[in-house]
Amino acid sequence: LSGRDAAFATELTYGTLRRSGTYDRIAAAAIDRPWDGVDPPVRDLLRLGTHQLLGMQVPSHAAVATTVTLATRELGRGRAGFVNAVLRRVARERENCPLPDLASNPVGHLEHALSLPHWIAERWLADYGPDAAVALARASNAAPPLSVRANPLRGTRERLLENLKADFPDARMCRYATHGLVLGHGGAPGN
Repeated sequence: LSGRDAAFATELTYGTLRRSGTYDRIAAAAIDRPWDGVDPPVRDLLRLGTHQLLGMQVPSHAAVATTVTLATRELGRGRAGFVNAVLRRVARERENCPLPDLASNPVGHLEHALSLPHWIAERWLADYGPDAAVALARASNAAPPLSVRANPLRGTRERLLENLKADFPDARMCRYATHGLVLGHGGAPGN
C-alpha cells in the first residue's frame, strides 16, 4: 500500500484496537444474542466496520459494503449477512446507543465510552479519581504522532530534521530518544 491507502489501513488497524471496548458495546447493542456468543472473526469484522462508521466517518454505504465484502470472502455468505445486518443497524442507530455515564457508572464509562480494559478502569479510578482517570483514558486513546528514528550510520538526526521540515513543519526532536524525531500527524516520511 502507498500514500492514502497505507494511512487508511494504519488508522483502521490502530483505531479499531484503541476503541475496541467502545465498539464492542455498540455492536453488542445491535444484536439479539450475547456478544461473547459471536464468533471471534465476526466480532473483529464488526469492530472494523464500526470504526469506519464512527471513528473514521467513512460513508455508511462504503463502510458496510467493504466490510461485508471482506466477510463474504473470508467467512462465507451466512456470517456476511449477519455482519451486514449488524453494521446497518449500527449506522442507523449510531446516536441511540447509550454508553455508561461517568457519574452513575464510572467503571462502565471508562470501559465502554473510553475503551479501557475493566481492570485498568478500576485501578485508575481507585488510584487517581474520576477526573484524572478520564484524562488518562482520553490521552491513551489519542492517535499518537508519527515518529521516526534517524540512522546514525547515514547521518545525524539534526540533518534528517532539516530534510523533513518542508514536509513536516511541526517536526521536532524527541525529548528522550537520542535518535528520534516526532513528525506530527499525517504524511508519509518515506516519500
